Amino acid sequence: MPQALANQIAAGEVVERPASCVKELVENSLDAGATRVSVTLVDGGIACMAVEDDGKGMDKEDAVMAFARHATSKIQTELDLTRIHTLGFRGEALASIAAVARVTLETRQVGAEHGWRVHAEGSDMVSPPEGVGRAPGTLVEVRDLFFNTPARLKYLRSVQTEQTRCIEVVQQAALSRPDVAFRCQLGDRLLFQTPGRGNLLDVLAVLYGVGEARQFLKVESSNPDYQIVGYVGRPTQGKSSRIHGHWFINGRPVRNYALHQAVVDGYKGRLMVHRHPIYALFLTLDATLVDVNIHPHKSEVRFSEERDVVRLVQAAVAGTLDEAFLVPGMSRPHPIADSRMPTETTSSQTDAARPLEGRQQGTLWRAAEPPAAAYGAGPDAQGGTLWQSAGQRAGSQPDSSSQRQLQPDGRWLSRSPQKAVRQDGQQQGARSAVRRSIAETAAATEMYRPQPDQIQTSQTDAEPTDAGKVHAEPTDAEQTDVDLTVGNSSQMPGVSGDLSSLTELSGRDLLRQLRPIGQALTTYILAEAGDTLFIIDQHAAHERVLYERFRKETEVGGLKLIPLLTPLTLSLTPAQLQGIEQHGEELASLGLAVEEFGGREIIVRTIPQVWEGLDAPSLVEGVLHSLESNLHHPDVREAMREEVVMRACKAAIKAHQRLSDMEIQALCQALAEADDPFHCPHGRPVLIRMSNRDLEKEFRRIV
Repeated sequence: MPQALANQIAAGEVVERPASCVKELVENSLDAGATRVSVTLVDGGIACMAVEDDGKGMDKEDAVMAFARHATSKIQTELDLTRIHTLGFRGEALASIAAVARVTLETRQVGAEHGWRVHAEGSDMVSPPEGVGRAPGTLVEVRDLFFNTPARLKYLRSVQTEQTRCIEVVQQAALSRPDVAFRCQLGDRLLFQTPGRGNLLDVLAVLYGVGEARQFLKVESSNPDYQIVGYVGRPTQGKSSRIHGHWFINGRPVRNYALHQAVVDGYKGRLMVHRHPIYALFLTLDATLVDVNIHPHKSEVRFSEERDVVRLVQAAVAGTLDEAFLVPGMSRPHPIADSRMPTETTSSQTDAARPLEGRQQGTLWRAAEPPAAAYGAGPDAQGGTLWQSAGQRAGSQPDSSSQRQLQPDGRWLSRSPQKAVRQDGQQQGARSAVRRSIAETAAATEMYRPQPDQIQTSQTDAEPTDAGKVHAEPTDAEQTDVDLTVGNSSQMPGVSGDLSSLTELSGRDLLRQLRPIGQALTTYILAEAGDTLFIIDQHAAHERVLYERFRKETEVGGLKLIPLLTPLTLSLTPAQLQGIEQHGEELASLGLAVEEFGGREIIVRTIPQVWEGLDAPSLVEGVLHSLESNLHHPDVREAMREEVVMRACKAAIKAHQRLSDMEIQALCQALAEADDPFHCPHGRPVLIRMSNRDLEKEFRRIV
């Protein structure tokens, strides 16, 4: 086989697309000790890409030797493969790129009189090395990628897609090395640049926007073998794609499903369905505990003790979120918050990157129109005015005019009293059960409620500090001066800066001071504490209270049972029958006494007491269906207990359900004592807040 053909075949493992070349060249720059790296792309890197750095540079002999296959100075013996500390180590990057492109290398060592230029094309040296004047460092320019392999060129994606992949590589590199100043250009246009001051928040601000970066939460955890540092986003910052999760193992960007899932598990119960966390986390460990030589692109790793790492990651993320005050605000979005990390180009501009998320339309807060009844236009759809106290509602009966609904065209439509009576009759049992639940929960939590003299009423607990806020969007030239740090910077590899002053102060005591004001739209509870107004979703709040109550019951003494007067008979699939045979004891411990009835039918004789008043047949069917999908779960009993408790949350109060003063007060007390009062079991926010300063801004009392 000719050597040129062999080189092209070998290049297929290293150079799949332009992004592969960018990755290899940037890694070489970082291994050379560069403090500044510049990447320029033309036509998505297909026509031309250039990577320039200020690293150590090479002499004439090394510049020529760099194009030889398996020529590297990063490892010397077989033992070095078990403790790799560099990004590259195989010595095949430049040789593989030169086999399928036209490459020009310029390099100069510090202190040398001049540098050297080398041309290579299709694995052959086009001309001998020649002297060149340039600054210390190295420039590698790659042109006409896949010019000699038309089949590879034909199956490249569009220019926009290839450009996006290249940008993602540079972004990953910038996050992995905050101490290096990166500059990314599309032709002559600057896309982004990082300051290179060693502060990870600076890089996050450049890529995601200052508004997003200020909300990140600092993560720090360690044991004798591993150290985790970095930042995670708040649950409200969840993205629709998992590409915004970044892992760096000993400074190397990697993909690892187990680590990503560990982060997701740390968010358990806080993220909405189909949303993924945003994070940048660094894991430092001994090089002998991880194998980075398992993938051609060195993008995947294998741990010697993966379970230990997963447990540490999950505990670190969960602990960080537990300590944070995760109540979102309602103020107008900061103009900078619309800045997003570019990942994909538009079809109309080949040199422009598309934002990660669509820009928000309009504002998050709009003044409500005055109640119609106050102006003689008729009452609102719920009867009475929009805002009314719980005391005004308690025991009051709506008049005949309140039985009308406002239509989109402005007409009032009468509602059938008979229909209302039927609906009230159907819901009467559920409402009584709900009120019993609220009362029981309030009684159970009263002993833990702090006394008034134990509650601190510091104003700093009510409103986050303004220190460290950035009030103007930086231009391309100014982005290197964006400073998000406050106080002393922590000295951690790859991460610096103290995020604690950038995030809201802990507000658990603030929630215990909640003073209910009333109910709005028969769906939301209004409460105040300090100088902050809280708007609480009553359904989500009661779901959270019930969820934690039922969880504690199952953990402490097991669920109480309710024998069914008429046992349920169900027909199951073979997989469901197998699950019952394997885990019948687990189901019985959770309150579901199941017996075989012949063929594929079973009889259910008891249900958990937490399902009282609910549609038992549908709940049982749902649990058995989930059992089928959880047969291979590492802890089937835990998974099934979660299913039972989650379904019990259907007993929570619903939207458009009126509550008395006592019920509102009890619900607020129970919510304040919850382990996670910020999210319902499905990940939706329970409450949002608006400070007095936010209200004054909205009403233009201050500017």
